[in-house]
Amino acid sequence: RSGKFIIEDIMNLYHTFISGQVGGGKSTILNTMIQSAMYLCNNVSFILVDFKLVGFGIYYKFNNCYCVEDYNDFKNTLVWLKDEMMRRYREFRDLGIEDIWQYHDLGKKMNYILLVIDEMSNIKLSGNAKKKDDDINIEDTLINILNMSRGAGIIIIAATQNPYAVEIKSNARNKFVTNISARIAKKRVQEMTGVMGTENLQKGE
Repeated sequence: RSGKFIIEDIMNLYHTFISGQVGGGKSTILNTMIQSAMYLCNNVSFILVDFKLVGFGIYYKFNNCYCVEDYNDFKNTLVWLKDEMMRRYREFRDLGIEDIWQYHDLGKKMNYILLVIDEMSNIKLSGNAKKKDDDINIEDTLINILNMSRGAGIIIIAATQNPYAVEIKSNARNKFVTNISARIAKKRVQEMTGVMGTENLQKGE
């Protein structure tokens, strides 16, 4: 509202969790972050997860964006992302370095990967529990990636209207270092988001 820009390095934010009631502005924040990274960087690949199909539709045309629309695709994408994370760490090990920043210091190129999940609770609602024909549990795999991925240049941004423990395991929520919240009326839910005092925020704040 003051007309000032907020500028942050996404890697310094670490993994980011965005909460808020319906109409609070979560999707606007997500799109601002995605489009800012697109505009300011030429070395970012995006994995955009939206089970309601329409939220990230404007990004389908971009070659550096992969859009995930259902449970099976999300599960397979997480498996690929975990494998890619470990492939990068093995390459770092062979070069005698520890992370993507040292890799770039060697003059080598490697894209950052931004995994953006619009409505985190849909992971639970779409069949989080391990199914009979599944070889992984997607929430446990996601937690593993959250634990290890930053040094490999992989950052996760997730948004939800429902940060309840029944929707998202607390040990998954706790891996998100940066918390952003729009208006949430209930104090108990505020505690789950990690941001208190949001009950009086207006639309878009």
